Amino acid sequence: MAWVAVDSDGTEWVYEGYIPHRDKGKFLASPYAGWTGASVRLPHGTIKKLIGRELSFTDEPVELKEE
Repeated sequence: MAWVAVDSDGTEWVYEGYIPHRDKGKFLASPYAGWTGASVRLPHGTIKKLIGRELSFTDEPVELKEE
């Protein structure tokens, strides 16, 4: 599974494994992911291209599903 989320400063991220959680204005990879580096910063606008809408920090992370 992969999840996309946006930090309070507008930084876009994709997380692999478990759903990320909020902490002080940022989303963090789950400590249960089992390894560090379970997230990748995305260029601004990537999430909108992937899911068809913009996200903000107040939105829940969105799961990217395989087709």
